[in-house]
Amino acid sequence: MLLAAGGCAPTVSSPQGKNFVLADPSKYKTATEEELARQFAENDCKSKAVSASATVHKAVMAQSAGNLGLTMRANKEAGEMYSSTFTACMNKAGYLLKSG
Repeated sequence: MLLAAGGCAPTVSSPQGKNFVLADPSKYKTATEEELARQFAENDCKSKAVSASATVHKAVMAQSAGNLGLTMRANKEAGEMYSSTFTACMNKAGYLLKSG
């Protein structure tokens, strides 16, 4: 299943974990504790985003096999689902997307 999900990997414009800042900087006592929490949140959110992305890709591709336009649409929608799921998950974990 992981190989199938690789076909709908995030687009270049997808947010990365380093683009998020902790909403409450006083939440963790040490830099190590904060970094471990960030890594945990990133890994958890990446897995949720890939799963959601693969589901969308599979649903769109099920409409018609072999259609190039449909493949491009599936890839685009899967990338959008990855980005939105990852961002929402990071927000829920207490991280905000940096602007600019």
